[in-house]
Amino acid sequence: MKLPKGIDKNLLLKIGAGVGAYFFIVKPLLQKLNLMDDKDDKEVSAAAKFPGFNPSFWREALKTPGVKKVAVLTAATTLKFTKQIATAIKLDPTEINEEAINDVFKRLKSQVQLSQISDLYAKMFNSDLFGDLKSKLTSNEFVQDIELIKNYALYHPDYK
Repeated sequence: MKLPKGIDKNLLLKIGAGVGAYFFIVKPLLQKLNLMDDKDDKEVSAAAKFPGFNPSFWREALKTPGVKKVAVLTAATTLKFTKQIATAIKLDPTEINEEAINDVFKRLKSQVQLSQISDLYAKMFNSDLFGDLKSKLTSNEFVQDIELIKNYALYHPDYK
């Protein structure tokens, strides 16, 4: 292929090599070293805004005008799920029981229910559920849980 006058073939080759090196070597290395966010990291950051991770959201939901139904957990179920998550992430920092955590998230139906667990977790362990999950799980593991959580109804499964 003949290049137009004034365009240096060597310069184009250098630019192409630089772009290729960035996308195939530099960017993956930065992501691996956690110096650059990848897709999973962006999803985890977005999850911080889910109302279910706000410990007071469930109480606010019960007082929200116009909300006809709110799916809340019983005190016993909230305690059971909170302990299940806490046990899964607090026993051994080198061994996280992701299946136990995922099991809880599969059983929940609303952001209100997650908020109940976040609230009790904060009271029992003086710690933030979202922060603990983010620090203990790999991004990939947390993203699997986020996929479940982001599909929860806000207040009740009948009103998505």
